[in-house]
Amino acid sequence: MAISTYSTLKAALARWMFRDDMADIIPDFIALAEAKINRDLILREFETVTSGTGESFPMPDDTQSVTRISVIGFDGRKRVIPYVAPANQGRYAPRAGTEPQAFIVEADTVIFMPPGASSAWEMVYYPAIPALSDDAPTNWLLTRSPDVYLFGALTEAEPYLYNEERMPMWQQKYADAVAGLMASDERQQFPQAGLQMRTDTQ
Repeated sequence: MAISTYSTLKAALARWMFRDDMADIIPDFIALAEAKINRDLILREFETVTSGTGESFPMPDDTQSVTRISVIGFDGRKRVIPYVAPANQGRYAPRAGTEPQAFIVEADTVIFMPPGASSAWEMVYYPAIPALSDDAPTNWLLTRSPDVYLFGALTEAEPYLYNEERMPMWQQKYADAVAGLMASDERQQFPQAGLQMRTDTQ
C-alpha cells in the first residue's frame, strides 16, 4: 500500500511496529516527528517571500525560520538589515522618519530599530511543514518523501515501546532520508553545468 495520506501513514506505522493496538497513540508519533522534521529539514525550494510597509509587522503563522529581512532605503536600494537582541534595543534612540538600521523580534512581531523607523520591507523565510490530520490528509512532504515521515515517526515510537535497541536503525534511515531530500534540493537549485569534451585540433 502506498504511503500517500495521513491514514495510510498511520496504517504503515502499525505494520512496521507489528502492532494493531496503538491507533490512539500513533498520531502522537507523527506529530513528534513533524516537530523534529521542521527542525532538521531546510529546502531552498520552499523559501517564501512576504512584504509590506511600516515600522513593524507580525511574522506569518507558518514561519519556521527567517532567512533575511531587507528594507528599501530612501535611495531606492534594497539592503539586508541585521537582527539585534531585544535587550540591546536601548542602543537605538527613537528617530521617526529614519531608515531602519536593524530589527528585533518580540512576541512574533518584527520591530524596526531605531523605534519610529519605517520602510518598505521584504522577509524571506522557511515555512513550517503543514501538519497532517484527518482534515488535512496530505502535504508536499508526504507526497514527495514518505520515508522521512515513516522513519521519523518510528524513531519516536521505539522509546514508547521500550525498543531502544532498534533506535539506531531508524535514526540512521531517517537521517539518510532527510540528507537525500536536501541533496536533491541542492541539485535542483544549483545544477551542475554539462561537461564539455575538449578536442585539440592540429
